[in-house]
Amino acid sequence: MRVTGQYSWSRTFRGKQAFLRDLHGYLATLVAEGRRTIPLRFIAGDDHVVVEARGEMRTRWGLPYNNEYCLIYRLKDGKIVEIREYCDSALTEAVLGKYPVARAQN
Repeated sequence: MRVTGQYSWSRTFRGKQAFLRDLHGYLATLVAEGRRTIPLRFIAGDDHVVVEARGEMRTRWGLPYNNEYCLIYRLKDGKIVEIREYCDSALTEAVLGKYPVARAQN
């Protein structure tokens, strides 16, 4: 998965374990239970599916984190082989803070 842009969260998480551990695992330490991402629109063609979505989350310290996303999935043999995420990077860092340097080096 590639988090696009030029900010601290921008990076490629290689493999399912890195995606689950380094992105979603870290995110779980910041947001409260009950987070959800609501798909609003799907566009599909060839081996790609584009999903426009809206997140509804709260941080563990009570701030709303309601980002908007464009997720591009590339499929091969019925499996996801690549994801690119576009979102409001300024909102991500304003609410969640910078992605930790020590975690980024793993």
